[in-house]
Amino acid sequence: MPNSVSLSALTRRRFTQLSGMAVGSLALSGAARAATALDGNPVAQAQTVSMLRLAPAERVSAIVEMNNPGVWVLGEVRKHVQASRMGIVIEYANSSGKPVWTQPEDLVWNYRQFAGAGDAAQPRDAITIELVFDSKFQGHGNEELWRINGLGYPQNSTPEHSLVPRDASIGVVVGTEEYFVIGEAPSKWNT
Repeated sequence: MPNSVSLSALTRRRFTQLSGMAVGSLALSGAARAATALDGNPVAQAQTVSMLRLAPAERVSAIVEMNNPGVWVLGEVRKHVQASRMGIVIEYANSSGKPVWTQPEDLVWNYRQFAGAGDAAQPRDAITIELVFDSKFQGHGNEELWRINGLGYPQNSTPEHSLVPRDASIGVVVGTEEYFVIGEAPSKWNT
């Protein structure tokens, strides 16, 4: 049975990724979404997005403007996941027909779009450490190898991979602040 909505309704939807390992990307055909909070924290700048991307255990709150009558699908954007019928039908009041799915043109998700104008300021003596997270398929039946800057544990824990001097007695950086720029490798499943 489809979820029924009213025309021109503004609804707050909260999405949670309950998987401990999978990343999910959801889109709602026929409605505009403005992400307003990530993991329960209001974003500095709400943005209208074509899809929502949720990492393991992540939560996204969005205001959804229901302004396009019809019968639509709220579902996963990756085609191989769509094939397993991951989605629900959203039906406007007094609408009928076959559910319609429209694939978003842009499948890029960037957390920086929610930052305020002054959020990027860093002290002059700060060290920026680029961290790129990705996973490598290890074969069927095996867990994926999660890597940081192309190295998996324990390869990334050796002294030659240390980027800043540390005081071994207290385990923190001496005389500076660290800022971690966290990114991700280009995704292979965005088509």
